[in-house]
Amino acid sequence: DYTRVNRTGQKLFINGRPVVSPAINNALSRAYDEFLPARRFPAAVLFFDISPDAVDVNVHPAKREVRIRNERSFLDRLTGAVRAELRRRGFHVPEPEHEVLRSSDFSARETRAPFLHERGVETSWRVPAFARPFIDSRPDMPQHEPRLRAEQPLLDTHGPEDLPFDMTRIVGQLHACYLVAESRDGFLLVDQHAAHERIVYEELLAGMQRGKPAVQQLLFPATLNLGARESALLQQDREFFEAMGFGVEDLGGGSFSISEVPACLTDSDAAALLTDCLHELLERSRPTSFDSRKQEVAAVLACKTYAVKAGRTLDAAEQLHLVRRLAACDNPHVCPHGRPTFIRIGSAEIEKRYVIEVEPLRMGNAENILSIRRKQANRRHAGRSHRHSDIRRFAQV
Repeated sequence: DYTRVNRTGQKLFINGRPVVSPAINNALSRAYDEFLPARRFPAAVLFFDISPDAVDVNVHPAKREVRIRNERSFLDRLTGAVRAELRRRGFHVPEPEHEVLRSSDFSARETRAPFLHERGVETSWRVPAFARPFIDSRPDMPQHEPRLRAEQPLLDTHGPEDLPFDMTRIVGQLHACYLVAESRDGFLLVDQHAAHERIVYEELLAGMQRGKPAVQQLLFPATLNLGARESALLQQDREFFEAMGFGVEDLGGGSFSISEVPACLTDSDAAALLTDCLHELLERSRPTSFDSRKQEVAAVLACKTYAVKAGRTLDAAEQLHLVRRLAACDNPHVCPHGRPTFIRIGSAEIEKRYVIEVEPLRMGNAENILSIRRKQANRRHAGRSHRHSDIRRFAQV
């Protein structure tokens, strides 16, 4: 694991000398903000070669803490360089080894499974026509049962070359929260909500970077009636919302009209979505870990969007569409808050659960597995026979 619960795993050296710099530590954390969950810090050893004239070592009597000239520019370059390298390498937090999976871990609710890092996650994605049924919140929709949905075809027509992340087959949906996919060496669990957060987040930011986000005109503009705090916040962040594709008009008296929404949020209730987003931003008491306000706004919008939430039933085509769009993201491994979008369980880990005392097998090698089971059963039967024989001899004596 490359993360810690604090910053003690971060060591800094300037011109070969160990130093302390909270500013550099914070810049490093900003670089990892999209890659790590809350309250986790990267372990790192950083060496800097800087002109001695640009370093002030008289900040602290022990000369450990330093201050760098033009510090803001230096820190921005550091954050940008580290983040770019993380994206290039596809960095993500490794899944913990030997994690025990219990049936209680998969309760049918909208929270995440305990074995995922907790924190309140996957590019131009527009909900396709076949996805309409599961994004419509209908009160008459039957409640799902906690079971693995495998009634539909198992996508055998899609070969491994058609699936990302080394998947060989999408098996189905678990508790309307996770997608289960067989891989070449085990299986994957995809958190459908975390994956969709990543998709929407990158879609919103991509629209801002293009300067021309894809938008959808509302047939009937939505009206927001906000309190003083929410109204002030919307005015403050209005440029970010508009850059993402929201058409916002101030009607005065805390009322606003929404005439356009980003195309990826077409099926959401625009007024409720913006209201929830503003409430979330107001409730955050700690300083934002995002390097820009627009990223924070995009992350909250992606989390609050009313699309693929936990509890939504997806058919086979929708499952395939979701994982393919996730794979197309720049950073498909985690949501914008650093929570994993999927975890892998290897075949070796599965075999350990059944205490198979042989060298690791490969998934699908059914004959070997059955042979091992028979040998184990024979050993148990032989053990019982010996014990019965000992009992008979003892009785005769």
